[in-house]
Amino acid sequence: MEDDCVPCGSDWADRQQYHVDLWMGPGHESDDSALSDCEDRITRDSAEVIVDPSPDLPVDTTPLFANDNCSARLH
Repeated sequence: MEDDCVPCGSDWADRQQYHVDLWMGPGHESDDSALSDCEDRITRDSAEVIVDPSPDLPVDTTPLFANDNCSARLH
């Protein structure tokens, strides 16, 4: 975990449940409303996270947010 994520730590401490937050900023270089809308759009209650994937799995390198546009693609 590179940055502090209070819910990430408390979810693990309380329930041994992983919690992953994705950072899309910086907000100071973006339209705050568009950035917040994009974060809300991709937020999920649960998702599969693959740690150390095999090299034959496809990778989507599309930026999540660029030029004040939500470019995140949900798979």
